[in-house]
Amino acid sequence: MELQKFKLKREADFLEALAKINDTSRGFAIIVDEKEMVVGTLTDGDVRRALLNGKKLSDSIEDTYKTTFMSLYVEDGIAQAVPYFKSGAINFLPILDDEGRLCNILTKKQLHSFLLQDIKGDLNYDFMSLDENLTEHEIYERPWGFYKTSVMNEYFQSKIICVKPQASLSLQKHRRREEHWLISHGEGLVQLGESILPVHAGSSLFIPKDCKHRLMNSSKEVTLIVTEVQIGDYFGEDDIIRYDDIYGRTCIQEERQHMNVGFIPVRGGSKSIPLKNIKKIAGHPLVYWAAKAACECKDLARVYVSTDHEEIKKTVENFKFEKLRVCSRSAKTASDSASTESAMLEFAAKNDFNAIALIQATSPLLSKEDLERGFEAFGKPDTDSVLSVVRQKRFFWKEEKGFVKPMNYDISARPMRQNFIGSMVENGAFYITGRDQLLKSESRISGNIRAVEMPEYAYYEIDEVYDWKIVEGIMEQRRYELNRKRMPDIKMFLTDCDGCLTDGGMYYTRQGDEIKKFHTHDGMGFELLKQKGILTGIITGEDNILINRRAEKIGVDILKMGVRDKYSMIQSLCRRYGIRLENIVYIGDDLNDVDVIRAVGFGCTVPNASKKIKEISDYITVKRGGEGAVREVIDYILENKKEE
Repeated sequence: MELQKFKLKREADFLEALAKINDTSRGFAIIVDEKEMVVGTLTDGDVRRALLNGKKLSDSIEDTYKTTFMSLYVEDGIAQAVPYFKSGAINFLPILDDEGRLCNILTKKQLHSFLLQDIKGDLNYDFMSLDENLTEHEIYERPWGFYKTSVMNEYFQSKIICVKPQASLSLQKHRRREEHWLISHGEGLVQLGESILPVHAGSSLFIPKDCKHRLMNSSKEVTLIVTEVQIGDYFGEDDIIRYDDIYGRTCIQEERQHMNVGFIPVRGGSKSIPLKNIKKIAGHPLVYWAAKAACECKDLARVYVSTDHEEIKKTVENFKFEKLRVCSRSAKTASDSASTESAMLEFAAKNDFNAIALIQATSPLLSKEDLERGFEAFGKPDTDSVLSVVRQKRFFWKEEKGFVKPMNYDISARPMRQNFIGSMVENGAFYITGRDQLLKSESRISGNIRAVEMPEYAYYEIDEVYDWKIVEGIMEQRRYELNRKRMPDIKMFLTDCDGCLTDGGMYYTRQGDEIKKFHTHDGMGFELLKQKGILTGIITGEDNILINRRAEKIGVDILKMGVRDKYSMIQSLCRRYGIRLENIVYIGDDLNDVDVIRAVGFGCTVPNASKKIKEISDYITVKRGGEGAVREVIDYILENKKEE
C-alpha cells in the first residue's frame, strides 16, 4: 500500500491539502509531524468549511485539522473497528504502530467488503486491494459448496448457502451473531447443540448465539439450499468458532470454550518503583507470587501474564508453571493513562474463554484458596462478577462543609471492636467476570456483584516503597506461620559449620595458629535436642581439628568433615539410621548446601547466606552465624515440634 500519498505535513497549506486529498480520491488525508507521527486527520469537508469561513489557500491547516481522532493500533482486532463505523461519525480509521506512526488505513467500504468475503486477516491486511464497490451478487466458493451475500448492513446480513450433496459445514458457533435458517430446497440434517434434526424444504430453524451447530446435506444427488439471516453486531470470519471440520480448517479444543483464565497485567513503566513487577520480594520477583497463586488455583485452566516489556517477559517465562503463558500488551494499553480494562478488552478480543480473573501482581499476599473461593462465589445463581475485599473494623468519616460526619457508626453508641461488623474495603487482589459481561460493560466488574473476604493483612497492595516494606514483613511472618503449620516430625538435626556455627571469619594468632569463634548458646541447643531424642550432627567441607574439638565438646552424634557431596552423605545417613529426608533439619549458608536444603524437610539458613540459599530456605534466622543462629533454629523447632 502506498501510505505516503495519504500523509500530509501539519505545516502544509490548504492548496497542498486539496492536492493531496484529490490525489488519493478518498476524501481525506492523515496529518503527520516531522517524525512521521500521526497527529491528526483532515477531510475534504474540513477544507471546504474552512475556505467558506474565510481561510485562504495559502493559509496553514494547523488550526483546522482534527487533533482528536479515532484510530486503531495494529495489534487490535478487526472486530474493534466495527463499533467505530457503526457510530456513523467516521468513514476511515488510521492504523498505527506502537510508536504512533501510520502503518495502514481502513475505510468503512473496505470493512464491508472484507466481511462480505469472509476473509481471515488482521489489521495488517492490504485493505486497499479490496473492491470497495463489491456487488451483492458475488459468489464465494467453499469446500462444501458456495454462498452469496444478498443484503448486508450494520445490524444484519443475509446469505444464500448452497451445500453440495453429501457435504457438510463445520461444527461451529458464533459469539456475536444469531442466525435464522429457511430451507429453500433439498433435505438434510442439522446438529443443534446435542440434537440432530431432519430438515427439508419449508423447514425453519433459529440458531442462538453460543450454540454449536452444523448443516449437513444428506442427499446423494440434490443440492441443499438455505436462506440464512444473521443478526448481530459483527459478521467476520473470526467470529466462526470451529469445533470440528472435515476440510482441515483450524479448530479449537472443546474445553477452551468453557475454560476460565487468569489475567495478570504487568507493564514496564512503573514510576514509583522502577520495574517493580520483577523486583524480588521474599526471594522471588513480585509477579511470581500472583502467578503462583493463579497457577495453583484448580478453577483456572490457563494463566496469562500480559506485558509490554521484554525483560519482564523473559523473567516470567523462567517461572516454569505449566499453566502459565506470556502474551503481548500493546503500547496503547500499557501507557500511563491507559486503564487496566483496556488491556483486558484487548486480550478478550483475541482470546475465547468462559470467565476471566483479573489478578494484580501488586497483591503478593493472594493465595490459591482466595481465588477458589472467588470462583465458588462466581458460580452462585444470578452472579455476574466477584471482587476481593478485606473487612476493616475502623471508623470512617466524611467531610461536609468544613466539618466531618461518621460514615459507618453512631457516635452516641460507639461500638466495641468485637461487636463492630466494620466495612468492606476493595483490596485490588482479584476480580472475576464473564467474557460476555466484560465485552458488554467494558468494566472489570458489573451487574450483580459478590464479594469474597480475604484476611485483613491482605489489605496492602504495593504501589509505593513503604508498601513494599510492609508487605515484605507480612510475607516473612506468613512464611514462618506456614512453616509452623507444616513442621515435619524432626528426627535428625544437621548443620554446616563455618558461617552457621561460626561467623565464617578466619582468625589467626600471632603464632599463625587458626582460631574459630563459636557461640555457647548453640552448644546448649544441641543438648536440648538430645533430650528430645533427636539425632544431631555437623556436616562440613572442612577437615579441621578445631571443628572436631567443638563437636566433642557439645556431644553431637554425627561428625562428617571434608565432605564434598553433602547430599549423598545425608542420603547415606538416612539409610544408616532409617530416617527419611523429610524428617531432617539442615542449616547451610553457601552454594554447596543448595541440594540439601531443597531435599530435607526443613531447610534453614542465616541472614548473611548467599542469595540463592535464602530464596529456597524454609527459615532464615534473625541472628547471624556464630552469634546464636543455630540456637534460634533449635528453639523454633522445639517450640513447634509435633508431639507424639
